[in-house]
Amino acid sequence: MSDRARRRSLIASVLSRGAVASQEKLAGLLADRGVRTTQATLSRDLREMGVVKGADGYVLPESTTAPETRELARTLRTYVTGVSAGGTIVVLTTGPGHAQIVALEIDRVPIDGVLGTVAGDDTIFVATKSEAAARRVLARLRKESGL
Repeated sequence: MSDRARRRSLIASVLSRGAVASQEKLAGLLADRGVRTTQATLSRDLREMGVVKGADGYVLPESTTAPETRELARTLRTYVTGVSAGGTIVVLTTGPGHAQIVALEIDRVPIDGVLGTVAGDDTIFVATKSEAAARRVLARLRKESGL
């Protein structure tokens, strides 16, 4: 993935969690995830991605949310019955036979901090880069699964 594509993926990921008040705050959130950018580059990315500034700050219009991100959320809500973490591993539980479906969707969407997945019949291990990344991934997967 190119630097530009990674940066834009992270912008979309951050904004999918809610509005960000300013470009300065957004640049800080990206820097926290290891992506440093100039204000000019960030402004150009936001414009080209169709990001709009509303009363609460910068937001992604629904139409710019990637279809694979929407599909991941739908899959998580449909099949995941539990999400927990230990160390750098996030563990998801599903009904029998559904772990592969969920793991495939997690692998398709670039989630910051995720190294990869291992799926059994009803359990998925999501390997992350650090304990901090595991906490972020845990929060995102819980939110998107509705748990």
